[in-house]
This record gives sequence, C-alpha cells and structure tokens, in this order.
Amino acid sequence: MSQDIKRMTTDEISEFLSLEEERRRLNRLAADLEKKAKPIKEKILQFVRTTGGKSRSVVSCGHVLAIITRAGTVTWKDEFIRVAGEDEAEKLRSAVPPTEMLSVEKVAA
Repeated sequence: MSQDIKRMTTDEISEFLSLEEERRRLNRLAADLEKKAKPIKEKILQFVRTTGGKSRSVVSCGHVLAIITRAGTVTWKDEFIRVAGEDEAEKLRSAVPPTEMLSVEKVAA
C-alpha cells in the first residue's frame, strides 16, 4: 500500500489543515454536547434500573427506554494478538465483562 509520493501541493496541505481545523472544532462541539447530555442520560439509566424490572426496559413518554447488555471489547486486541498470539487473546476476550448500552427508541404508533 506504500506509494512513492514525490511532491505535495500547496492546495493539498491547505485542505489538510482546513480539514483538521474543522475536525477539532467538531470534536469540541461533540464534547460539549456529550457534557450536556450526560446528566440526562444518567437520569434515564437510573429510571430504567429502578422501574424496568428484570427486562431492564420501560415505555415512557412515547419511547422505549432500555439497557442493553453487549459483549465488552478490548481496544488493544490487535496489537496483543500480534505479540502474544490468538490463544492468549481469546483468554482475555472471554474474561472481559459485558458492557451496558442505553437504548432510546420511539414507540411505534
């Protein structure tokens, strides 16, 4: 996949810098939105844990609020497999606890 790049243009460098600036701006915006949403998300999670029973699901205000359990992930998995091998990776993979994810969906009319 290696290319022999002989030169760069000013336009390419300018476009890259512009894209990076926009990416950083959007990351800051996303972080601000996440910070605003966090207390509401925590309230919803607590509401579902309190009222959702064993199913960890409740209908409220026209939405299905649920806590869904999914398998946990190991972010450094690929590098670990390269160094330690697939067998060791599988041992770790099976030991990772599941994670919880909040699901909010509009109730079908």
